[in-house]
Amino acid sequence: MGEDHPNFRGDSRNQARLGRNGNRNAECADVFRALVECSPRALACYDLGYRQLYANPAARRTVLPASPTDGGEEGSPDSLVRELLRQVYESGQGRTGELTVALPEGPKRFRVSFVPELRDGRMVRVLAFGSDITEFVAARREAKEATLVASRTKSDFLARMSHEIRTPLNGIIGMAELALLFSRSPKVREYLTLMRTAGWRLSDIINDLLDLSKIEAGRVELQREPLSLRAELGSLLGPLRGLARERGLRLSCRVDPKVPDNLIGDAGRLRQILNNLIGNAIKFTPAGRVAIWIAARNVTENDAEIAFRVADTGIGISRCQFERIFESFAQVGTSAHAKYGGTGLGLPIARQLAELMGGRIEVRSELGAGSTFTFTATFDRVG
Repeated sequence: MGEDHPNFRGDSRNQARLGRNGNRNAECADVFRALVECSPRALACYDLGYRQLYANPAARRTVLPASPTDGGEEGSPDSLVRELLRQVYESGQGRTGELTVALPEGPKRFRVSFVPELRDGRMVRVLAFGSDITEFVAARREAKEATLVASRTKSDFLARMSHEIRTPLNGIIGMAELALLFSRSPKVREYLTLMRTAGWRLSDIINDLLDLSKIEAGRVELQREPLSLRAELGSLLGPLRGLARERGLRLSCRVDPKVPDNLIGDAGRLRQILNNLIGNAIKFTPAGRVAIWIAARNVTENDAEIAFRVADTGIGISRCQFERIFESFAQVGTSAHAKYGGTGLGLPIARQLAELMGGRIEVRSELGAGSTFTFTATFDRVG
């Protein structure tokens, strides 16, 4: 290519332009280097042999060790960094963790991230980033404590208010029942019956609100008392059978012979969960049946995991509503709420009580084809 080629015309101008570009690149590199060196974030990189190739002053001063392979006690920053690097090397994907570092000014909490640098699809190094999250962790802890205090304050307030409401409410219900004994007028008896039913319903709502606030405040303690599972079921199902008959439903219950009877646990909370699930099944089943199965999932000499299943042939639940029905104050839908009523607190309370009892609640359902709720609970066995 000769000197008269178009690209070589004005050779001095081209050389000047190239020189300016080179100067700008050098200036950018200097600026970038200064930014990295002055950054408050810890920045470093490691080769594939755990050796640190570079670390800025923040990394050297705080959280990213130069030789994480040299060890450190279990749970120390060195061992945690080494473990995160090992996971990146093995998986080829980034990893993030949190660790505490003892510094002269006091312990600091850091979040560190390791990202593989790939070249032609192969890992060549690992880039490391560390951020001081001490203030964020402290703020998060304070917010959590403030939320807990607020929940307990709300729980105390609701407990006092529920007592103040229950006292006159019990009087209203009691007077309605006494008046029913002496009244002969059908119309008056109808009014009194409605008054008593409304009082019972209001009492149930107050109990649900109080239970929910106690659970949120972490103030629910399960009782550990001997209980006869089959006796508890018998006393629970008596009133529910009558309710099912009134609605023209068939209510059945079967207990696997392998289920132990003499257990230790909270009979009241167990009845609360079952009463909610069976009551809902009856309420949302216009016709057909409600079936209860109880089986042993895991029984040892010391404890027993029991599964309780409640199935109905009712209106069912769409799949998109499965999680929502366990949220506080949630309803399957506004039309269902208008038709069947309810506060939407029963299932959230039942779910949290089941978790406190070492189990969980699951639902299988299809809209228009019924629902099946299964919950498990773990009980100690009577020795």
